[in-house]
Amino acid sequence: MEKIYYDLDAVKRELKPIMSGGSYENIYQLLYNVTLLKYSTQGHLKSIGFSGAEKVVTKKKLQALSELGYVRLANKNLGIYSTTTKTLQLLKAVGHNLNLLPAVPKGIGFEIYNTDVFVQALKLPNYYTLLYPQFPQENPYIIPDALLVLKEDHRYQLNFLEVEAEKPNW
Repeated sequence: MEKIYYDLDAVKRELKPIMSGGSYENIYQLLYNVTLLKYSTQGHLKSIGFSGAEKVVTKKKLQALSELGYVRLANKNLGIYSTTTKTLQLLKAVGHNLNLLPAVPKGIGFEIYNTDVFVQALKLPNYYTLLYPQFPQENPYIIPDALLVLKEDHRYQLNFLEVEAEKPNW
């Protein structure tokens, strides 16, 4: 992964006012989860149960992160958050491979019904990662909702996920 210059000290100064009770690593994990899930609510983020979640997944902190430009309130009525370019830059600076994360979503959260399934996948005992491939990469025409990678010993299982929203009269 290429090295980029990113002033983490400036980020820490910017985040310091919201750090009561949590750590910078907790905030970075929260931002990673927001990015990984594409669209998420406070409830989704709390249910993942990562270390320090109870300290950083609060309405007040999510609102502050939104005001600072780290998350975007994609749908105010439903409390749906998504990531921003600013967060992707930060995640890259702290060592995450952006090629494995979805692009910044542009919508208002209509895909939120997928998030319930993605959160369930994150809790699987042999969960390894969640990817968002497109085939082919140039002018894609096969775009699964996600690719769930499970790992057991030295074997990997790839599961393409296609989440169907409830439709009337099905």
